Amino acid sequence: MDEYGFRLLRERIKRDTNFNAPCYEEKHLKRRLAVRMRALNISTYQEYLGFLSNKNEEYHRLLRALTINVTKFFRDPTTYDAIYKLVFPKITSSKKHIRIWSSGCSDGKEPYSLAMLLLDFLGDKVVDHTPVIYASDIDDEMLRKAKRGVYSKNEVEGLDSRYLLRYFEKYPDGYRLKKKVRDIVRFQHRDLISDPMPKCIDLILCRNVVIYFAKNVKEKIYLNFYNALNPGGFLVLGKTETLLGRAREMFKLFNNVERIYAK
Repeated sequence: MDEYGFRLLRERIKRDTNFNAPCYEEKHLKRRLAVRMRALNISTYQEYLGFLSNKNEEYHRLLRALTINVTKFFRDPTTYDAIYKLVFPKITSSKKHIRIWSSGCSDGKEPYSLAMLLLDFLGDKVVDHTPVIYASDIDDEMLRKAKRGVYSKNEVEGLDSRYLLRYFEKYPDGYRLKKKVRDIVRFQHRDLISDPMPKCIDLILCRNVVIYFAKNVKEKIYLNFYNALNPGGFLVLGKTETLLGRAREMFKLFNNVERIYAK
């Protein structure tokens, strides 16, 4: 396929949707574009450009293909175990206000998992810490679902029964997180590439979100994470990710297996 058509398409996507397509790796973009083009039996980028011009609803399908939402409650349990045993004791030992950020939160399962884990850890002391979990994503449809806090039986399948009994209530559509869990989490639209980062954060989870970004973009984001963290704060990446550039020197490796770094 022609590179000129690809560049035109990439710029059109950015212009019409504010999705920063030029900041993503070309291989990733081309793979995801190919998924949509095969579904429509379209063989060239120019043809797909024409289709997008006349089919606005296709943008929704395309953005869903580009922003891969693979998530579940307590995904990678050993990571949550390390957060509970190693990270929570450090960020709660001398602080009243605990601020956590789940970046690329998709439909809310990660930040709600963190909220349940933190409630378990703090117990009756939760009133002394006033925890807040900021949860951000660029997919507004996923954020709307996350704010509801309602999940089907299939989505909670495999979840430890003690979490289901303690933190969920029956709902017509399946199960809903109880208010004490939902009240901790604050959802917001945030683009890691162009939007300002929150400040004074104690723990950031950004797992398998920037993996498809261009190298220079990753380096910038990791430095921004560093600046967003409080001294002694923690950054958790995906199991296959590693820091790049100056961030490798600025962060201290805290747990290599779980990809946990400390400021």
